[in-house]
Amino acid sequence: MKALEARPRLHEDLVETYDAFWSLSRPMVPGAVGPIPMTEIVAWLDLHGVDDRDERIDFAEAVHAMDVVFISHMNRKARDRTKK
Repeated sequence: MKALEARPRLHEDLVETYDAFWSLSRPMVPGAVGPIPMTEIVAWLDLHGVDDRDERIDFAEAVHAMDVVFISHMNRKARDRTKK
């Protein structure tokens, strides 16, 4: 299938960050969409033994960037549903 062949490929070194984002982005309230609290990102880093300061900052920035895009996407979908 052409669509599957053309799909974007995630760089192997970003798989853990991507998986962490989806784990952290689960809403506490079903159906709610809100930003991932920094305390949750820090807790994830602590639980996974990430001690290097630069690695922690890079991870937090990457998760935050994905979160911004995800929230924007979800808000756009919600607006589109209300327009119908």
